[in-house]
Amino acid sequence: MTRRMLLALFSRIVAAASAVAALVPNVRFLADPLRRREETGPKRYRLARLAELPVGEPTPFVLRGRQVDAWKVYPSRILGQVWVIRDNDATDADHARLRVFSATCPHLGCTVNHDPEKRRFVCPCHAGVFTLDGEPVPSKELGYQNPVPRGMDPLKWSLVEDETGELWLEVEYVRFELGRPERVPVA
Repeated sequence: MTRRMLLALFSRIVAAASAVAALVPNVRFLADPLRRREETGPKRYRLARLAELPVGEPTPFVLRGRQVDAWKVYPSRILGQVWVIRDNDATDADHARLRVFSATCPHLGCTVNHDPEKRRFVCPCHAGVFTLDGEPVPSKELGYQNPVPRGMDPLKWSLVEDETGELWLEVEYVRFELGRPERVPVA
């Protein structure tokens, strides 16, 4: 082997090692979202003490939490909003009755408001109207076509006792596809 061939071989080895050294971090960067473990299933949010919820009046709550978007992590983002209605003044988990609805209108995703005078939920974007049970108000009663394809989306909830013995409302927040007559969770 001549000196010239040895230098050429050495140059090729150094070039290949440099290419690999530059390629490894780039591949790891691009593959990072695939490596992360996904949180599966709906997340539970602790909203309020049962004793703090007023009976018969809808109470709004904003859900904040951590959001991961490919390479960016947002530690505190608004993830959604819910309406909670306490139906009775029972103070134990077995007898307390609550209704929890997503505040996202199933028509096009606007935030549903509460109209205390008419005791209804109203979507300000396209005049969709719901009863306090989350059902669409019939078009005959409104005098125009109610645009909502289905009722407000109910959410699963539970009452959880903390270390002091107080009951807290926890909600399992799920997003549903918009504009469909059936409830289909967004994956």
